[in-house]
Amino acid sequence: MMKKQEQTDSSAIIRIHAMTVSVDGKTVLNGIDLQITSRSIHALVGPNGAGKSSLAYTLMGHPRYQIIAGSLIYLGQDYAPMPADERSRNGIFLAMQNPIEIPGLSVYTLLKEAVRARNVECFSLAEFSATIEQTADLLGISRAWLHRPLDSGFSGGEKKRLELLQMLLLKPTLVILDEIDSGLDVDALVQMAEVIKKYAVQNPHAGFLVISHQKRFLDIIKPDYLHIMQQGTIIHTADYSLINQIELGGYDAR
Repeated sequence: MMKKQEQTDSSAIIRIHAMTVSVDGKTVLNGIDLQITSRSIHALVGPNGAGKSSLAYTLMGHPRYQIIAGSLIYLGQDYAPMPADERSRNGIFLAMQNPIEIPGLSVYTLLKEAVRARNVECFSLAEFSATIEQTADLLGISRAWLHRPLDSGFSGGEKKRLELLQMLLLKPTLVILDEIDSGLDVDALVQMAEVIKKYAVQNPHAGFLVISHQKRFLDIIKPDYLHIMQQGTIIHTADYSLINQIELGGYDAR
């Protein structure tokens, strides 16, 4: 069943129109149109190499991903020239598919500085320490992890839990999850999907772009929209019921 997206709205979180992106002179995204409003969850699916992570990196402001045509509007402002750190401070968050290990920088220190940068006027170290420990408990993260180097020596599942820890502490407006479900066992997958679903309910100002290959994960989150991407282009948008046709007939079944 085809589902028409929200009509263009100046109050949308993000509006992408005819956006074309290149990396080192090679086009990786071509003519992307997408709008995400608050209270909406968008799932992005497609074969490996379709451009899903390229879209995520572009939205986050990775410097190698250059917008060469079209527009990227976030909260009514042109964000194409904005660097990644400024996008983060203004509420864009990317949970990476393969988080980078940073020896010498503890999880606690990174998150303390990130939260301080977002809320410098109301930052309290005592409140932060209590909050990070409570949030770690919610995700099943050992408090000892908080004082280890960021993602260094962590398993794939542990890294994904740490990505969600960042999301819950930073409280972003645009949440981009790039295969946050990969490498998880069934119990962890369900737990993390429920955490994301609860965040969406408790933060109605937020919108989501969820990249995933796992129907079980998406079934729990229940996206409002499903987008199919192939060869750097979103070729089809529908409601989430399309996932059943994809499972039976592949990405061309629509």
